[in-house]
Amino acid sequence: QPRIIRRVPRPPTPPRPPAGITPLLRLVGLIALAILIIVLLVFWIQSCQASSKTKTYKSYMTKISEIASASQQTGRQLSQVLLAPGTKRPQLQSQIAGLARHEQLDVERARGITPPGPLRDEQQAVIQALEYRVSGLNGLASALGLTTSTKNTTKAASALAAQMQRLLASDVIWDDSFKDPAQAELKRQGITGTNDRGGPLVPDSNVLQTSELATSSAMSQIVQR
Repeated sequence: QPRIIRRVPRPPTPPRPPAGITPLLRLVGLIALAILIIVLLVFWIQSCQASSKTKTYKSYMTKISEIASASQQTGRQLSQVLLAPGTKRPQLQSQIAGLARHEQLDVERARGITPPGPLRDEQQAVIQALEYRVSGLNGLASALGLTTSTKNTTKAASALAAQMQRLLASDVIWDDSFKDPAQAELKRQGITGTNDRGGPLVPDSNVLQTSELATSSAMSQIVQR
């Protein structure tokens, strides 16, 4: 009998993409990869810029903090010499003049600091506050010298208090024109934490330990002593 041969059908061959599709797919893949690289690069640049901005602001605040601390120490020394018993007028006058010279150094240091752009006005407020302190200390030393020519305690105390009020004004300038606006700007920039010395990011600085020292009654006691 004749042999019957059955052929097993082969599986159908998947259709090949047209000749022009394969290069196109490769091009699309390369474009997608390039876009991904660009996006990652943009994120990396933004991260570096944010880190650099934070470093710039914190470095500036660290320098201001050093000056603020030195100026505040001058205020403590002023309180000590004013309230020290047994100090003669010429000695007191010389001590306060020395504090004024020390404070002038703080002014020069502040002028040598370059602030970040948005804090230019605040930097000028720092310099102005320090200049008020120099003016007040020099004026206080001069007023002490003038008290030798008057027997009127009230008049002499008023002259001293007027110079002490310059010191009080410097504290107000520091708070209202530097500290508060600087804190608002750093918040807007998204910068938080502490300065490079671990202290407050925006430093405070009060040359007068108490506002009572700027009154005529407090100065009257000093004149009498």
